[in-house]
Amino acid sequence: MLSVGIDLAPALNAQGFDSHLLIDLIDQQCGHGGGVARLPKETAEAIRTASHVLNIAWVARSLEAPASIICPRSRSCPRTTPCGVS
Repeated sequence: MLSVGIDLAPALNAQGFDSHLLIDLIDQQCGHGGGVARLPKETAEAIRTASHVLNIAWVARSLEAPASIICPRSRSCPRTTPCGVS
């Protein structure tokens, strides 16, 4: 959520969404997909809502592509189960 250059969590929370839950869902989906996954519909809709409120169209357009984990520490991943992204 931060890799897009903006922190969407406050906007999601202001719209009544639980940003921590949404971030966890994205992390889980990407983890199961080897680091890349389409976002669950509910998560994408929440992000789309925040993007409209913020008037940042490219955030909504980014939902057309799969989300991916960008790990700067891929070789020394701190996760118990690494996502496998290099």
